Amino acid sequence: MYFGELATNDALGCYLAHSIKLPQKRLRKGLKLTAELLAELESNGIAQVVVARLDGSDVHEDQAASMLASELCGINVHCGEARTGRVNLYASKTGLLTLSRYGILASNSVDSNITIATLPEYQWVQAGRMVATVKIISYAVSEQVLQQSVNILSTHGETVAIHEPRAQGAHLIQTQLHGTSDALLEKTEQITRNRLMARQVELVSTSVCEHSEQSLTMCIQELKEKENCGGHDWLLIIGASAISDIADVIPSVIIKHGGHIQRFGIPVDPGNLLLLGNIDSHPVIGLPGCARSPKLNGFDRFIDRLSCKLPINDEWINSLAVGGLLGEVFERPQPRTLTDRQNSHQTGLSNNLPSVLAVVLAAGSSQRFGKDNKLLANWQGEAMILSTLNKLLESKVSDIVVVTGSNADALHEVLASQFESASLRQGESSVSAQFHCRIQNKVIRLIHNPLHASGLASSLKSAISELLSQWQKADNTNAAVPSVLICLGDMPVVSPSTINQLIQTHDGQAAEPTAKRFSAFVPTFEGKRGNPVLLQADLFDALLAIEGDRGARDLLSANPDIVQSIPVDDAGVLVDIDTQSELDKHQSAP
Repeated sequence: MYFGELATNDALGCYLAHSIKLPQKRLRKGLKLTAELLAELESNGIAQVVVARLDGSDVHEDQAASMLASELCGINVHCGEARTGRVNLYASKTGLLTLSRYGILASNSVDSNITIATLPEYQWVQAGRMVATVKIISYAVSEQVLQQSVNILSTHGETVAIHEPRAQGAHLIQTQLHGTSDALLEKTEQITRNRLMARQVELVSTSVCEHSEQSLTMCIQELKEKENCGGHDWLLIIGASAISDIADVIPSVIIKHGGHIQRFGIPVDPGNLLLLGNIDSHPVIGLPGCARSPKLNGFDRFIDRLSCKLPINDEWINSLAVGGLLGEVFERPQPRTLTDRQNSHQTGLSNNLPSVLAVVLAAGSSQRFGKDNKLLANWQGEAMILSTLNKLLESKVSDIVVVTGSNADALHEVLASQFESASLRQGESSVSAQFHCRIQNKVIRLIHNPLHASGLASSLKSAISELLSQWQKADNTNAAVPSVLICLGDMPVVSPSTINQLIQTHDGQAAEPTAKRFSAFVPTFEGKRGNPVLLQADLFDALLAIEGDRGARDLLSANPDIVQSIPVDDAGVLVDIDTQSELDKHQSAP
């Protein structure tokens, strides 16, 4: 391949190396130069161009990337469109990602012009997620090099694949000692049920027995006597005391029942005290104590693989060591169902999933309105802030966070008079209360922004920071972080149906794996953008970096590709109340 400068009239069939801006259009990098384009360049006084010219043995970057991607694609993986030498690979189904790391590494070693990158091996991915990408660095690759790389991938078979979970059942046995609380047993059962549900494994039945060989032996015997081993495929046992030796209670009982121990101890932390065995061909897992928490642990790695009916051997277990020190991540959308409203009262988050949390910005001093705070002004018989909140309560948002600043005590009093069951957590002031709206089964939580005078950005950051903090404290680090609906407290006209339209579009994207992915959802009326806006968690870092009296508008304007505009039949998305005259005008409007 030739790369360099040529006279424009000699560049027919070459590929443009650098973008060129003409008065009426922009010619993008990588564009194949036709006779018409060359004439247009010359008519604009461009006599020389930098190009890439392919030789007879060269394969164009898009064709080369497509060939490699085709060899990479295994079950439940599909290729995107080739553009600028890149092809992305996407999961067609939700499941466990496997790949041939040696085939990929060998292919990358053929020539630096060929690059393949993937997500980490053995990761649980959702349908629609990008799992790998192929990029040809330059404009072409030699046919010989490409064929060598293709042959390597071909010999490794389906190099990148997604394995779907298979419907299966499990039985859970918990042992108890004196002092083991019923609450702990109930929590463990619920967390285990949720964890299995994410892999399409049903918790068929549960039982509790004393932490002794005799009691556990009898419990398993009763289960074996039931038809089809109680209707389960797996047996899960979590002891009141962690397994500490191969001769401990749980492994000893497995052996007494004619089973065998395949492995005790795995190179994953948390979760290294996991035991794997079987009884009558049914997998038996002795759970580590950390399995009582929904946080990612070694147990997750095993049920990922078992749920897809993939074999487990020592080679695979040993391979977990690299990457086996698990961090707190938000990757796995594993729903955490709160067992009662008391838990949601402690966290300020309820169990209405999928979770879109409404954030109401109500910290401003409303100087343009006059001496009174506009949010406390009468709007159709009630304070304006109440009208805004009631619209949200009628919608499909999960919960509501109100950020207060100026006149925080007065706002609290208004909400306390309207909503029952106001509560404070220890050490909090009245301006950081939460209200439990029993009819709608939602929580309204107030958080105070002491930096409200610095501008809108500080209130936005207060809400995002509080959300992430509470999410982590509630042991939700393995669940999907909620998206947020950013609302202005002075927009009482927006219809609940408009809010629901935003949420439905947001949820619809998650359900459609092949759809274009957006991070922001903005309502428009007659072509004009309005509020509220719905933002996904992948924008949180950018939102936390905003300073001054600015919200998300500049961020979205600078990144139009991440924004989905949603036309709505609701002029209220354009109406916010800043002055007394605006209040009077909209209040009297039909």
